[in-house]
Amino acid sequence: MSRPDLTPLPLTVYTSDLPADDKDLIFVTPYQSTQDGPAIYSLDGQLVWDGHEPSKSSLPMRAGNFRSIPYKGSKHLAYTSVGENKFGASRDTTHKILNSTYLTVAAFTALEAGTELDGHDSEMLDDGRRLLQAARITHPGGQLHERGLQEAVFQLVDLARQQIEFEWRSLDHVSPNESCMAYGDPDYFHMNSVQKDAQGNYLINGYNVCKIFYINGSTGALIWTLGGANSSFRILDSNNNAFELKHMHHARILPLSSIHLPDYVRKEDISETTHLVLSVFDNAYDANESPPTAPFSSALILLLDLRSHTARIIERYPHPLGATAAMFGSVSLLPNRDRFIGWGSARDVSQHTRDGRLLYHAELGNADALVGSFRAFKAPWIGRPTTRPSVYIYAWSCRWRSAVYVSWNGATEVHRYRVFGRSGPEERFVPVAEMRKDGFETRVRADRYVEFAFVEALDREGECWGRRRL
Repeated sequence: MSRPDLTPLPLTVYTSDLPADDKDLIFVTPYQSTQDGPAIYSLDGQLVWDGHEPSKSSLPMRAGNFRSIPYKGSKHLAYTSVGENKFGASRDTTHKILNSTYLTVAAFTALEAGTELDGHDSEMLDDGRRLLQAARITHPGGQLHERGLQEAVFQLVDLARQQIEFEWRSLDHVSPNESCMAYGDPDYFHMNSVQKDAQGNYLINGYNVCKIFYINGSTGALIWTLGGANSSFRILDSNNNAFELKHMHHARILPLSSIHLPDYVRKEDISETTHLVLSVFDNAYDANESPPTAPFSSALILLLDLRSHTARIIERYPHPLGATAAMFGSVSLLPNRDRFIGWGSARDVSQHTRDGRLLYHAELGNADALVGSFRAFKAPWIGRPTTRPSVYIYAWSCRWRSAVYVSWNGATEVHRYRVFGRSGPEERFVPVAEMRKDGFETRVRADRYVEFAFVEALDREGECWGRRRL
C-alpha cells in the first residue's frame, strides 16, 4: 500500500535453526523476476531493501554479485549492474559501490574500447585501491569463429591511476577447441569467477571449458587445472571413488583453518605449501547438455594435495531437496565457519555447519516463476537511507478508524512506528497509535479517524530515525 511501485519476490523460510542473536541479512539479485536487481531480505523472509533499477529501454536491467564489502575504511554494498539486449549480451555494465545510505559513491566501467566488463565477478582489493574484474572481448564472425567468438579476460586495475596493472586473456592460453559445450557456443570459455590469492596468483573458473585454472600472477601461465578433460588432479569423493567435475560456479581458495580434516588425513602432513583448500559450487548439470554428472547440485570443499595431484572432496553439501541448478550458484564461508550457499536457478539459499547440519533453508520466488539469483550472501548490514518513510492512509469513511501503512525501504534499525494524526488542517497533531514494525510494511491502526498523519520511525532505544508527514 505504501510502496505500490515495488513487487518483490517472496522469500519462504522452510528451516531456521539459527541462534536468536543472528541478525544477519541475505543479499540476492533476483533474475527474470518482476523487478530484477539487488535486494536484501531478513532471515524471517521479509524484504529489507529493494534496489532494482529502472531500465533505460524496454530490455531488462540485471544485477549480480551483490554483497557487503569493506571499502575505504567502512562497510559498503557492491554489485554489478548489467543490461541485456535481445541476444543476451551485456551493455552498460557497471560495477557500483553504495554507502550505508544506498547512495552510489563509486562506479566503474570498462577502461579500454573493445573490452566489455563481464558482470559475473569483480573483487575490490586493498580497501578500494585496486579492482579485480572479469571482462570479455568479442571477435567478429569469420576470424576465429564463424558466429564470432567471445574471449574471456580478467584485469587488475589501479583505480587511482585508472590503469590496468595485469591482464589475462583466454585465447593466449586456452584454445576454443577445449570448450566442453556440445553446441559450439561462441562464448567458448565463459569465465564466471576470478580471485587473487595471497601469493599473487589467480584462480578462475571457465564454465564452458569445464575447468578451474590456477594462473601465475606474473606471467599469466597456467600452473594447474582442476576438472574437465586433462585435469591436473585426480578428483576423489569421500569414499575414494573418482568424481567428475564439469559445470561449476564461484571457485574460491579458502584458508586451511576453515576445514575439519577427515580422520584419514594425517594432520602433520598438511601445510600451506603442500596443500590448498578450494570451495566451488558444482552445478553438475547444464541445460544444454545431458546427462548430469551427479543427481543433484552441491557445494564442495576440496583438499588439493599439490604433491600427489589428488583433490579430495572433504565436505559436500547437497541441495536440501535434492534439486539441480542448471545456472548460477555460490558458496561462501561465514565468520563462524558455517557455509552459506546460494542455489542459483534452483532459487534456494541455505546455511550449514562444517559437519553438514542444515541450519537454514529458504526459497526465493515460487515454482511458477523462472527466477534465481546469480549468487547469494549473508552478512550483517546497517542501512540508513536518506529518503523518508513511505506512508499511506486509508479509511472507509470519516466514521471509521484509519489504517496507516508505513514502510521505509532499506532502513534496518527501525523497531517501532509512532503515528500522530489530525482530522482537519486546523487541528494539532496528537498521538493516535504506536506499533512495533511488522515486516517491510507495517499496518498501524489509529484510535480514530485521521485525514492527516505524521509518522516517526523509532529504533530500539526510542530514538527517531526518520519522519514523514502526509
